[in-house]
Amino acid sequence: MDETGFGTIKACRSVFDAIERIGHDVKLNICKSKLDLKGIVKRNPDLVVLAVKYMSLQNGNKIWLSDFFSQYGINFTGSSVDVLRFDSNKVKAKLYLENKGIKTAKYFTAIPGQYLCAG
Repeated sequence: MDETGFGTIKACRSVFDAIERIGHDVKLNICKSKLDLKGIVKRNPDLVVLAVKYMSLQNGNKIWLSDFFSQYGINFTGSSVDVLRFDSNKVKAKLYLENKGIKTAKYFTAIPGQYLCAG
């Protein structure tokens, strides 16, 4: 899987433990295939806490988890694919908002080593 949300196993276990401590029945699944995802669908949980945005397949395609679980009517944490396309691309997000007439703070791109601290 790529494009982590909070995605480390340690972080996932921490979220799992916190939810379990408050009395909910939880299961931690590490999905490596579409078959693993379908196993979750078969259980029909009340909520799926997504630790990543998508699963990369061997053929180069991606399964966007929010789309996948939406198709089966399963509630999930996180955002839709339409929102996630801006999540890792600040310039793309700012241009989209600008084209909608929404002002955002100005920005620039700095190359590593381009600006040195005075010191």
